Amino acid sequence: MNDPQLCTPNHIDSWMKLAQDVEYLFGPMPDLQTHVQRGIRRGTAMVTLEAETVIGAMLLSGPGKPQYIRWLAVHPHYRNLGVGGALLASAIRHWPEGDILVVTFPANHIGGQAAQRLYQQNGFRSQGSTDPAPDGSSRELFVLSR
Repeated sequence: MNDPQLCTPNHIDSWMKLAQDVEYLFGPMPDLQTHVQRGIRRGTAMVTLEAETVIGAMLLSGPGKPQYIRWLAVHPHYRNLGVGGALLASAIRHWPEGDILVVTFPANHIGGQAAQRLYQQNGFRSQGSTDPAPDGSSRELFVLSR
């Protein structure tokens, strides 16, 4: 497994496969490829690879503030191996100062406890409920305050 790197157009198909593998958590993501392509152009799309296959991916907000992690996922077979933490470390390096925000699943959502644990282990703290996801499911805001 490699360290996170900037995503290139060659990684898009593999990223979309990862998105299919985690759709049960996120729900439908019809515009994801457009967001990934924009992230590639802006230098805000990161991937972690295993043998040229995307096993973890992250989209960061564009230049300026607020600084948001817009999407982060790790393939189910590669969870608890440090992939998510490495992606978060890349976000922290990308934004060396200022708060970093991420909207994630509440603890009672499938995958919510694992997501919250990842963010908490990396210094993020819950700020409580926030706007629901497009499908109406609840979400929670976590912030790394710096």
